[in-house]
Amino acid sequence: MLVVATINAVWGDVANAENRRSVPIIGEVWLSEPVVATPYSNAFHDGLRRLGYIDGSTITIMPRFAYGDPSRLPNLISELLAANVDVLYVTPRAIPDAVRITRTVPIVSMGFADPVVEGFVASLARPERI
Repeated sequence: MLVVATINAVWGDVANAENRRSVPIIGEVWLSEPVVATPYSNAFHDGLRRLGYIDGSTITIMPRFAYGDPSRLPNLISELLAANVDVLYVTPRAIPDAVRITRTVPIVSMGFADPVVEGFVASLARPERI
């Protein structure tokens, strides 16, 4: 699962931060309602568990749902950033808002066709944001 591998790579940077808290926080942002996101969220959580990240034990996952209303995405992202999440895991529709709102918190998403062509990162080899 590429997204989980990416979270694991990002986590290395987060885990080495000087001001690291004991349990890192992942903020999840979904465009849908919880019942629609559940299969995808479960797959993501399963991948994290395989890497040793257990919600409520070694990490905390804070999900937020826009209930199909894209206008809610910026507020949900801002809410998670105010809670000092270490990583944002966002639905593809939330990527532009997340990139616009934060330049410091790593953003991971699923469903990219090509993040370079879409203008979110400079290259795949060094995915710093543009």
